[in-house]
Amino acid sequence: MTFKTTAWNFLNKLDSTQNRKLRELIDELKSLHFTCDSELSTYIVDSKIGEDKYRILGAELILSDGITEPKLGGFSQEIYAYLCRELGLKRNESDFKVLSETPYSENLK
Repeated sequence: MTFKTTAWNFLNKLDSTQNRKLRELIDELKSLHFTCDSELSTYIVDSKIGEDKYRILGAELILSDGITEPKLGGFSQEIYAYLCRELGLKRNESDFKVLSETPYSENLK
């Protein structure tokens, strides 16, 4: 499965287990009461939630701020945008840009 779709069409590509895990993820994140998207982003990276507990939704990301190019695990840009919307978080501009994103192999269908 690729997550490269428009709007929220990627939801139609998730299987029932992935859909259930996405709802669980949203419920878990809501309980943390984030106030801005940078808090969410930091939590995703620091907790490795997209690599471990929610790997079934996760993706391997390479981000760059023009100086460093760390390899990070997290969620695709679409899932991240969806999470922000569901959590009521406005997405702010960041110095980091996604250079590549690849769903973990077990998520490719």
